[in-house]
Amino acid sequence: MRYQKAWLAGAAALMLLCVALGWALLRYARPEQTAATYDLSLRWAGEAMPGDWVYDQKGWQVFVQEGDTPVALTADGFGGFSGDVQPGQTFYFSRVLDEELGSDPNLQVEAYGENVAVFLGGMLIYTDCPEQDNRIGYLTLPAREQPRSAALTVSLPGDCAGKTVTIAQSTGLDWEMPKVWPVPVLLTCPYAHESELIAESFRTAVPAALCFFGGAALLVLFLGQLRRGQRDASLLWAALSLLLWMAAILMSASFTGMVLRQTRVDWLALCKGLSLTALLALLTSRAGRFRSAFWVLTGLTGLTCLLCPVIDLRYEVLTSDWLVNLRTSVPQMTGFISLYAVLICAWGCWRRTQRFYAFFAPISALITGALLLGACLLHGRQLLVQLQLAVRYLTPAYFLWPLTLSTTIAAAVSLAAELIERELRRRESARLIDTRCELTMQHYESLRAQNEQVMMLLHDMNKHYSMLRQMSGEENVQRYLDELLLQNASIRPVVRSGNAMLDVIINGKLTQAINAGVRIELVRTNAPEALPLSDAELCSLMMNLMDNAVDGVLGSGAQQPFIRLDMHIKNGFFVCCLENSAKKPEKTKAPEPGHGLGLKIIRQIVERCNGLLEMEQGEDCYRVTLALPLG
Repeated sequence: MRYQKAWLAGAAALMLLCVALGWALLRYARPEQTAATYDLSLRWAGEAMPGDWVYDQKGWQVFVQEGDTPVALTADGFGGFSGDVQPGQTFYFSRVLDEELGSDPNLQVEAYGENVAVFLGGMLIYTDCPEQDNRIGYLTLPAREQPRSAALTVSLPGDCAGKTVTIAQSTGLDWEMPKVWPVPVLLTCPYAHESELIAESFRTAVPAALCFFGGAALLVLFLGQLRRGQRDASLLWAALSLLLWMAAILMSASFTGMVLRQTRVDWLALCKGLSLTALLALLTSRAGRFRSAFWVLTGLTGLTCLLCPVIDLRYEVLTSDWLVNLRTSVPQMTGFISLYAVLICAWGCWRRTQRFYAFFAPISALITGALLLGACLLHGRQLLVQLQLAVRYLTPAYFLWPLTLSTTIAAAVSLAAELIERELRRRESARLIDTRCELTMQHYESLRAQNEQVMMLLHDMNKHYSMLRQMSGEENVQRYLDELLLQNASIRPVVRSGNAMLDVIINGKLTQAINAGVRIELVRTNAPEALPLSDAELCSLMMNLMDNAVDGVLGSGAQQPFIRLDMHIKNGFFVCCLENSAKKPEKTKAPEPGHGLGLKIIRQIVERCNGLLEMEQGEDCYRVTLALPLG
């Protein structure tokens, strides 16, 4: 009892230590609260609208201006503005800086593909086109030819508080009804920006590292199976899905543009789409009879995903609504419908005793249900708004990517659980096989000892009979003893193959079958004196082979049971063909524990010596043929 209390106290202390260190670790995921950062963007960050996002114009005035006359544009409530805008016309958005700022504030403008000019109090402080007339109302900023690799950072003077900041932005649009989208803007001090980058780096690195190590571990397992001659494509698909999701996590970070060059291809959406396709391929590889339908859904998802970069490279500007829908709505709807259909069919796969889906179906339902319940409790109203937007615009990205993430986690956990269960079964089977091999060797030693005793008794009896014949003078007694001597001389083993171990095993098992009324047919009984097997391997091989034959014929219920044995040497191989009158079994009940171990042992030994094994089941006979190389 005293030691038990000590263990409980130690476990409690370790748990408290884990909680404290976990809190300290997660502390890096949050920026300093004292660091002033103001998000002045009119749009949300990311592909899907966040659940708690509410449109706020944040004091911005968006307008076009030719000369000294500004013309206000109308907000659409989602960050876009429309009105009297001409294709290629420069537009402006301005506001008063009434925030509390520290020293050396910065204006971070995420204009990757646009040319901009920044004014403070009507005075130019930055421009991408210094050759132009850089006054508000007189700018005509051209479309940017090469995207920026990082967001634009403009330093503001220390006395900027209370002044009006105005940003001029190029459009280059060619719509039937033109609409402009002001680029995201952040107002921050240097320390706040560094603190946010540190926190974002931590939030990005932890899940990305988990995905990387998970994918790498699955790849190692896949290569290990290939080395053993096994192929499980689901491991490869799972690794690919995790690695692509890691790439998507890295692509979603704000500092990615500082490392990678901006291109026209939306790599974030492409990585997410390919990760979803790999996830569907993983679920398809374990789908059983649903596999054909699953492959169709997986193929459609992959094709629509690859369609996005094709459109990005083909069209610099999307000039029609159908191109926009083909670029955004079609891939999202295809992925969402495919994933939803697969999750529903997972329960059918579970009912058909698919071990992977026995784990996956309840785990995915539990994780998805927990996420949905949490979203309903925390963001119930926003969830309804997002649902309405998804139905109205056919863009379910808000629901698709959290569902993809939860399904990926459930699939990874299920795959790990299945592999662990499979490894436990393999170890248990190996333990049973080792136990059976030990019993087989003990049985062989018993047969060998019994055979030696019988041969010694026969030898002694012959001596005794000969002595009695010499001592007896009666003719009848001598004649009787002569008959006994002839009978003893005629007692020979059933098989004399030339291999002592084979003779002991085969004769012992055939004698058992003869005593049970089984007819023995010997075609050829030739074997080499030595085989390319150890004594333990040869004993296990022939013992299990003969046991299966004798047990099969005795349990077949045949009217004329028989065992036919043919052993010979051909083309450098020792060939053993064993046939019995076992009928084709009927699958009426589950096999008992340990059933089939003999066949597993036979397969393992034949494979180790690069031999051949063939089994044929007829209506009224069962034949096993093995060939072992002698060279």
